[in-house]
Amino acid sequence: MQKPKITVLGAGSLFFGREAILGMIKTAGLSKGTLALVDTDPERLDLMLKLAKMAAEHAGVPLKIEGSTDRRKVLSGSDFVILSFSNRGAYYRGLDCKISKKHGIRLSSGDTIGPAGIFKAMRELPEALRAAEDAAELCPKAWLINYINPVAVIGLALKRHARNRNFSLCDGLGTADKMKNLMCLCGIADVPGQITGAMIGKFRVMIEGVNHFNWLLKAEYEGRDILPALRKTVEKLAEKEMETAAPEKDPPQGGSKGEFLFTYALCLWDIFGAYPCQISHTREYVPYFQREFRHNGRIIPPLNIFNAAGRMKIHEKMWKEVRGYVSGKKNISDFFLHAKIDYAIEVISAILNDKKTEYLVNTGNDGVVPDLPKNAFLELSCDVAADGPRPRPCLPFPAGVRAMQAKVIDAHELTVEAIVRRDRNLLMRAMLTDPLVHSIETAKGLIEDLFAAERDAVPSDWR
Repeated sequence: MQKPKITVLGAGSLFFGREAILGMIKTAGLSKGTLALVDTDPERLDLMLKLAKMAAEHAGVPLKIEGSTDRRKVLSGSDFVILSFSNRGAYYRGLDCKISKKHGIRLSSGDTIGPAGIFKAMRELPEALRAAEDAAELCPKAWLINYINPVAVIGLALKRHARNRNFSLCDGLGTADKMKNLMCLCGIADVPGQITGAMIGKFRVMIEGVNHFNWLLKAEYEGRDILPALRKTVEKLAEKEMETAAPEKDPPQGGSKGEFLFTYALCLWDIFGAYPCQISHTREYVPYFQREFRHNGRIIPPLNIFNAAGRMKIHEKMWKEVRGYVSGKKNISDFFLHAKIDYAIEVISAILNDKKTEYLVNTGNDGVVPDLPKNAFLELSCDVAADGPRPRPCLPFPAGVRAMQAKVIDAHELTVEAIVRRDRNLLMRAMLTDPLVHSIETAKGLIEDLFAAERDAVPSDWR
């Protein structure tokens, strides 16, 4: 495959459109191919197309750029199709979290678990399945790569109900930068910039679990166990966080989304015997941090609520930058300094080059995690080559973590089947299986209020 075609559905995405452009331009073997950009907003699509063409011209590569507001017009001939769209994501996540808070559930991200995760899947999954069916018809041999949150729910649905060969990705842990950060926490280097490719090759980890709820069960460097070093680092960082916590006699004040992450992680590590890798999300999957708690004589406030207005401002800043490049007010060379290569592009390159490379991929368990269902959809260390991702063998989970994983897996499975079948009974069961919903009346009230607030975004046959 000398000139691959990659089609991005959701080119105006905050995180993936620009990164895909840069990745196609800078990755050997892709810059002679075709990048097709699709977005239902004509103005945003036009801006991204102009940015892509300007960047390709500046880099002097023959990358062909296509675009359309209608995905069916550009899907033909695609070798890879990336799903990265969202229906007014920040706005509806804000509604989800506001309504969840009304019913006593606090969500600091609101896109993967809890009632917010369920209703985000309600909004996004039907369109994801329609996109998958279009791709199966128009480019049946293409790989379908899902980025849409909740990744575990959308990915499970595609595995179960789509005709494409597919897998899902999350850039939360998989990128080289994130792995370098983990190596620094493990004491291998002081800053990520000190870590070389040769050092990464000596680093061995075993990370497994549901997306955003995965755990580090093993970490070695040059064959030496470095979990004790990680533990010391986490303890020091948690102690530093405690300086901003309220004394026991004072009420908690709350704070930013990123506060007390290592304190949360240390608490879970102490209790369950494993390190939660993505604690900024994992803390939402457990009910323990919904209220304030005491740690080492200090009060840790409950989770903060997702800041929809702040996320919208980040979106506005992104579009201001894009307009700056397109208008010439910003030098296009700056785009190459500030943008990053999308994780999917790295994985695609490994498939095209048939070079077995380790990546974290969301895919079927198929028995590699021995104490979870074979049909569970998990984020696992995989060898990626021409035949796609192949999960590596995993360790059993510690008791307790295994039970929490199983509960989340059931909640995700029920969410998928409720949406596919348009079944309110299954929706109620999914809500009550979710680890954050604490009563039948709460579930009923959440479903009623979320449907009322988001009736324009959920499929009409739910109404």
